Amino acid sequence: MIPVLLSMLLLVAQDERAAPTLTLAPPVVATAAGAVVPIGVYFRNGGTTPLQILPPAQIDAEIVTTQARSPISLVRMGEWAEGKPVAPGESLFVEYSLDLPPEIAGRVVIQLARLAAAPAVLDIERSEPAGLSTTPTVLGSPSGSDQIPLDPEAVPPPPATFQYAEGALQRFRAYEPMYFLGGTDRPNVRFQFSFQYQIFNPEGPWVSSAPFLAGLFIGYSQTGLWDLEGESKPFTDTNYKPELAWSKDQIEWLKLPGVAQTGLQVGVQHESNGGSGDQSRSINIAYVRPVLHFGYAKGFGTQFAPKIYAYLPDVDDNPDIADYRGYCDLRLSAGWKDGFQAAATGRLGSGGDNGSIQIDLTFPLRSFGDGNFDLFLQLQWFSGYGESLISYDRYTDALRLGIGFVR
Repeated sequence: MIPVLLSMLLLVAQDERAAPTLTLAPPVVATAAGAVVPIGVYFRNGGTTPLQILPPAQIDAEIVTTQARSPISLVRMGEWAEGKPVAPGESLFVEYSLDLPPEIAGRVVIQLARLAAAPAVLDIERSEPAGLSTTPTVLGSPSGSDQIPLDPEAVPPPPATFQYAEGALQRFRAYEPMYFLGGTDRPNVRFQFSFQYQIFNPEGPWVSSAPFLAGLFIGYSQTGLWDLEGESKPFTDTNYKPELAWSKDQIEWLKLPGVAQTGLQVGVQHESNGGSGDQSRSINIAYVRPVLHFGYAKGFGTQFAPKIYAYLPDVDDNPDIADYRGYCDLRLSAGWKDGFQAAATGRLGSGGDNGSIQIDLTFPLRSFGDGNFDLFLQLQWFSGYGESLISYDRYTDALRLGIGFVR
């Protein structure tokens, strides 16, 4: 398994050396909050040989303000059955669409999540009440009467010339689903939080010369089980999962028929419950996770993400864990980007039995309270073995309801 992972990393590294550089071209006029705006993306071949460029169907990004960061997606417009050849020094222009969050206004920065590109500036006007003028105001024209677009090079730079620490904070983002759920089955409460940190500055010289480095990140997830009916209301188990991984949203050589976008993640992960003696549980795995997208983010779509892994040495405190976890997690999700979504994650023990299934149903609450609740109503059902590391060989069945923060 390990040689296979290393071989895939070498192939990806070779593919990355020939990757195009990206430049964002947002509108130069102020745009209304909540609107759908076109974002141009230039894919430039900076190498010495022709490139066959197939633009990703979706590019994950963030809108950064002085107060917050909001995840967004750039969705490719038009159908692309195959890539287009681009000569050295030439660029391919592709138009994407962006659904602006209705609650964000002012001057913002658009920053790509895992691709190397300089941030872009966009001015967003707060939506006016019905009956008032909604004529867009051109940047630099306070009255809005002088409708002369500005030269893009004349647009002021991003609102912050980040100091080192501030720039580093921009590379933190949510990772695995985050939630806080409760139910009647003991332990009553289950919660999880997770984040990742992009190791290398995507605008730095190292990433410019080796784009492969932009995908390297450190991840951390923590899952807890809390028994509110037990004496002293104990945490029955807490699992800690740090990891080092690499990911890319679209891998050209993994393009499959009928799949809108194929991504890849490769990494090593440690998982333990922080216990000692007989209560100690820990595993180390090396994994590869292809991510297959069907459909587009603006409408109904599905995603299939199998996580295939091998156990690294030193599993003395749970030597039979593969009998219950197996060697693969299968995750399938379906739904609408801004609506209801359903996700199922299944495992099967190495003997063809045991295993588990987890189903998560989420619905955004943004439509309630005039858009002030940027949360999800979440229902989760788990049935099988391994809900926590300490009880990986015990069967549990639990239904919980609560709030989701990231899905």
